[in-house]
Formats: sequence, C-alpha cells, structure tokens
Amino acid sequence: MEMRKKLQNPKSRKIYAKRFSSIEGVFGAMKGSRAGNRFMTKGLEKVSLEWSERCSAHNIGKICGFRYI
Repeated sequence: MEMRKKLQNPKSRKIYAKRFSSIEGVFGAMKGSRAGNRFMTKGLEKVSLEWSERCSAHNIGKICGFRYI
C-alpha cells in the first residue's frame, strides 16, 4: 500500500523509473548470464563470499569492456 502511495507522486515515479532500469538490470544480468540463480556453497559466510566474487567478476567485466579511442 505504501508503494502505491509513493508512486502517485510524479516526481517519485520518475526517480523509481531510473532506479528500476539501472539497478535491477545488473541483478538480472548476474542471475541470467552468469548462472546466478544458485550458489555453489552452503552457509551464510560462504555464500556472502561467493556473492562478493560474482560482484567483483561483474565489475571487472564492465571495466574490461570499456574501449578507449
């Protein structure tokens, strides 16, 4: 209910639209193309480490994708 109330305001709707496309796309890419829907380890500490590794790999991939002319 609270989210509907927030999205009635045009300014809030515009901010949320920006957030949705920029943030949610990253998680979608990590889950889809990098087999991110399952973890290989068990336990919160190990899963946290695995998630950090995946985030690092994603960021390194973005850096390597930049082309300087």
